[in-house]
Amino acid sequence: MKIRLLLLFVMFAVLLSGGELFSQKGVEILYQGKTIIQSTGKAVGTTIRFINAGGKPVVSKSNSIDGQYQSVLSSGVSYYIFVKDYVVSGSNFIDIPHYSKYEEIDYDIYLKPIESNLELFNFKMFEPNDSVIVNSDNIKILKDFMDLNPNAKIEIEVSSYDSWFSNAKKTIITKDKKGKSKNNTITYSSKDQLSDLLDHRINSIKNELRKYKIYLKENAYKKNLQVVDEKKKLKKREIPGKKKKYETYLPEIENVIIRVA
Repeated sequence: MKIRLLLLFVMFAVLLSGGELFSQKGVEILYQGKTIIQSTGKAVGTTIRFINAGGKPVVSKSNSIDGQYQSVLSSGVSYYIFVKDYVVSGSNFIDIPHYSKYEEIDYDIYLKPIESNLELFNFKMFEPNDSVIVNSDNIKILKDFMDLNPNAKIEIEVSSYDSWFSNAKKTIITKDKKGKSKNNTITYSSKDQLSDLLDHRINSIKNELRKYKIYLKENAYKKNLQVVDEKKKLKKREIPGKKKKYETYLPEIENVIIRVA
């Protein structure tokens, strides 16, 4: 009986609140401004996509006269901004506050032309010493960029700077001149382990890209092999609530850079 009364109370509360107990999405607002090339201050006309966490795009166009655009977006929602033939200067992520009534927000989008060696994204895609992708949303972001810029040539650089292995022993099978198999124990160095880790990380990225039907040439993947002792990467910070008491920690380290080839 108590459970039934509780359910009735929750349903009644949802009806009174217009469903807002289950959604923080607010009213629609008008997002407007100009698309401007940062280096020159020149306004340009282009296509803009605002993409929310669910992957649904809101498409807008800016005119070539003064770069003006207007787009109806939802308040209380976060969006990534992608622009045809350009990349957004700085962060391409916007977090629109929750509004209870209609608002007009002015927001100029500053752009960089797509050109060789331009860095597009810098992610932490893997945990240290691991090759399992921890955030596949990063791949979705690349997919959204490539949908709008299909002719852009992409290069993916994977780094081992965040990781470290101690030297270990490894058994390999070799054959002598007579073709007889023999077990040999060799030193599996930190460098060799990190090189293998990069191979595994690249394979993980390839497998994730296949889910979105993205196939890059083999030379699009670059290994940035860095052998850096873990102690050299540690930082120091003060322990909360304890004056002049410090602890060491490993900071968040990006390990994948995506750039224009």
